[in-house]
Amino acid sequence: MVSVAAIAGARRDLERLTLGDVTHACLAEIVGRRVFYAERGRGAEWREAGRTYRPRPSAETDLDRIAWSLGIVGRPARPLFEVLGELVDRTSLTGGFFTCNSISYSLTRLVTGQLDAVLDIANRIYRDRPETRGAFLSAGRGAVMGLCPYDIAAAALVAREGGCVVTDAYGQSLDSAPAFAGDPESLRSCVAAGSAGLHARLLEHVNQRMAGAASPRS
Repeated sequence: MVSVAAIAGARRDLERLTLGDVTHACLAEIVGRRVFYAERGRGAEWREAGRTYRPRPSAETDLDRIAWSLGIVGRPARPLFEVLGELVDRTSLTGGFFTCNSISYSLTRLVTGQLDAVLDIANRIYRDRPETRGAFLSAGRGAVMGLCPYDIAAAALVAREGGCVVTDAYGQSLDSAPAFAGDPESLRSCVAAGSAGLHARLLEHVNQRMAGAASPRS
């Protein structure tokens, strides 16, 4: 996926620009023919084979039936699946679980209706469970890997303008995330869904499982 995010009329220092400043977005498939466009406040669309399509996000809210993608590249699998392993089990037969290796690609599948939800909760685990930080360094081969805001600057705008709900794993807006920073403190998490109802259920599930994962074990 090739993605371009633009900030119209930006005159401030680059370090102060955020995802909330992004005004235009374009994403093109490397293998495929779809090209996605969005303009803040004016909606989103995609074009394929000379035709223009409007977003059609899923209205699915049943956690047992969702098709969803999880960001896992360079993240430690054990703490991720302590939180989301139950959801993988619930959806593996009646829904679908995918690791597409590109959050931007996955977010565009929300717009087409091919996915119901997209999650990358690694950064919340890293922030809330300091005991996992050694595992993050090991999985990232000496570096903390996660979701850089600039990686989804275009895709997040396309998804939101396409009618989807996109936040971090705490349910907070990503608009304040620095647009060009890539240091570990600037990394973010993501919970995105085709509907507000599904988004709320996913956040509830993550919150409950995070609380359980942090509880002392006998």
